[in-house]
Amino acid sequence: MRDDAAKLKESYEAQLSEAQVKANEIVSKAVKEAEVQAQAQIQAAHEAIEKEKEAATKQIERERKDALDDLKSQFAAISCDIAAKIISTNMTPDINDRLINESIAKLDAQKAGK
Repeated sequence: MRDDAAKLKESYEAQLSEAQVKANEIVSKAVKEAEVQAQAQIQAAHEAIEKEKEAATKQIERERKDALDDLKSQFAAISCDIAAKIISTNMTPDINDRLINESIAKLDAQKAGK
C-alpha cells in the first residue's frame, strides 16, 4: 500500500509539475500577445497623430494662401484707387504704370520673404 501511495504521490507531483509548466507557458504567451497588441495600438496612435499633423499643416497652408490672396486683392484695389488719384492729377500713363508695377513688385517681394 505504501508503494501504491508513493507511486500515486509521484504521479500527482508529475501532473502538478506539468500543469505548472503549462500554466507558465500560457501566461508567457498571454504576456507576449498583450505586448504585441500594445505595440500595435501605440503604432496606430502614432499614425493617427501624424495624419492629423499633416492635415493641420495643409489647412494652415491653405489659410495662409487665402490670406495672402485676400491681401493681394486688397492691395490691388488700393493701388487702383491710388492710380485713379494719380491720373486725376495729370500724371502721364507711363509714370502711372511704373508706380503700379513698383507697388505690385513690392507686394511680391514681401510675399516671397514670408
